[in-house]
Amino acid sequence: MAFSQLNKLAAIGNLAFLISFLMRYFPLLQGSVTESMILITGLVVSVALNIAWMTSFVYLGLVKKSRPEINIISLLNVIVILVQLYLLFV
Repeated sequence: MAFSQLNKLAAIGNLAFLISFLMRYFPLLQGSVTESMILITGLVVSVALNIAWMTSFVYLGLVKKSRPEINIISLLNVIVILVQLYLLFV
Protein backbone atom coordinates (compact mmCIF):
# COMPACT_ATOMS: atom_id res chain seq x y z
CA MET A 1 0.00 0.00 0.00
CA ALA A 2 2.08 2.90 -1.28
CA PHE A 3 0.89 6.41 -0.47
CA SER A 4 1.97 9.29 -2.63
CA GLN A 5 4.05 12.05 -1.09
CA LEU A 6 1.35 14.63 -1.75
CA ASN A 7 -1.26 12.39 -0.14
CA LYS A 8 0.89 12.15 3.00
CA LEU A 9 1.47 15.90 3.14
CA ALA A 10 -2.23 16.59 2.68
CA ALA A 11 -3.02 14.17 5.51
CA ILE A 12 -0.56 15.94 7.84
CA GLY A 13 -2.05 19.30 6.87
CA ASN A 14 -5.54 17.96 7.48
CA LEU A 15 -4.53 16.72 10.93
CA ALA A 16 -3.24 20.20 11.68
CA PHE A 17 -6.55 21.61 10.40
CA LEU A 18 -8.52 19.35 12.74
CA ILE A 19 -6.28 20.24 15.68
CA SER A 20 -6.62 23.96 14.93
CA PHE A 21 -10.39 23.54 14.71
CA LEU A 22 -10.38 21.84 18.12
CA MET A 23 -8.12 24.57 19.54
CA ARG A 24 -10.92 27.03 18.86
CA TYR A 25 -13.08 25.33 21.46
CA PHE A 26 -10.43 23.91 23.79
CA PRO A 27 -7.69 26.51 24.34
CA LEU A 28 -4.37 24.68 24.28
CA LEU A 29 -0.83 25.98 23.85
CA GLN A 30 -1.96 29.61 23.97
CA GLY A 31 0.64 32.11 22.88
CA SER A 32 3.28 29.57 21.91
CA VAL A 33 5.20 29.01 18.72
CA THR A 34 3.68 25.54 18.43
CA GLU A 35 0.19 27.03 18.40
CA SER A 36 1.20 29.42 15.61
CA MET A 37 2.69 26.62 13.54
CA ILE A 38 -0.39 24.42 13.94
CA LEU A 39 -2.73 27.30 13.04
CA ILE A 40 -0.77 28.33 9.95
CA THR A 41 -0.34 24.75 8.76
CA GLY A 42 -3.95 23.86 9.46
CA LEU A 43 -5.67 26.94 8.09
CA VAL A 44 -3.42 28.01 5.22
CA VAL A 45 -1.10 25.23 4.09
CA SER A 46 -3.77 22.53 4.44
CA VAL A 47 -6.04 24.26 1.94
CA ALA A 48 -3.23 24.61 -0.61
CA LEU A 49 -2.18 20.98 -0.17
CA ASN A 50 -5.77 19.80 -0.54
CA ILE A 51 -6.19 21.76 -3.77
CA ALA A 52 -2.96 20.28 -5.14
CA TRP A 53 -3.93 16.76 -4.05
CA MET A 54 -7.41 16.98 -5.56
CA THR A 55 -5.94 18.36 -8.79
CA SER A 56 -3.53 15.43 -9.07
CA PHE A 57 -6.33 13.00 -8.18
CA VAL A 58 -8.59 14.38 -10.92
CA TYR A 59 -5.67 14.52 -13.38
CA LEU A 60 -4.90 10.84 -12.84
CA GLY A 61 -8.53 9.89 -13.23
CA LEU A 62 -9.51 12.01 -16.21
CA VAL A 63 -6.41 12.73 -18.25
CA LYS A 64 -4.23 9.68 -17.74
CA LYS A 65 -7.23 7.36 -17.54
CA SER A 66 -5.56 5.42 -14.74
CA ARG A 67 -7.46 4.60 -11.61
CA PRO A 68 -6.13 6.61 -8.65
CA GLU A 69 -5.40 4.60 -5.53
CA ILE A 70 -8.20 4.88 -2.99
CA ASN A 71 -7.26 4.07 0.60
CA ILE A 72 -8.15 5.17 4.09
CA ILE A 73 -5.87 8.23 3.96
CA SER A 74 -7.48 9.36 0.71
CA LEU A 75 -10.96 8.96 2.18
CA LEU A 76 -9.99 10.95 5.27
CA ASN A 77 -8.53 13.67 3.04
CA VAL A 78 -11.79 13.87 1.08
CA ILE A 79 -13.83 14.11 4.29
CA VAL A 80 -11.67 16.96 5.60
CA ILE A 81 -11.84 18.71 2.22
CA LEU A 82 -15.64 18.57 2.39
CA VAL A 83 -15.54 20.05 5.90
CA GLN A 84 -13.23 22.82 4.69
CA LEU A 85 -15.53 23.60 1.77
CA TYR A 86 -18.52 23.69 4.10
CA LEU A 87 -16.75 26.10 6.45
CA LEU A 88 -15.59 28.22 3.51
CA PHE A 89 -19.02 28.70 1.97
CA VAL A 90 -21.21 28.87 5.09
